[in-house]
Amino acid sequence: MSGGSMDYLYSRLEYAEFAQNTLLRKRFAEHLKLVAKALHDIEWVDSADYAPGDEDEAIRACLKNSTDAA
Repeated sequence: MSGGSMDYLYSRLEYAEFAQNTLLRKRFAEHLKLVAKALHDIEWVDSADYAPGDEDEAIRACLKNSTDAA
């Protein structure tokens, strides 16, 4: 199977547009880019385009400030 197993959900986050008129909103937009990358990699693993585990680095990048990160 090739890409699209999650209907390219990552692209909706990657290209989400909203006013980034505060530092908090800018930081949130940056976080969404990290989440989009992780979703992309997860989707590609689930579609057998990437190997299992290829998504781990992108997921960890999203969670690096979380105390729950593995």
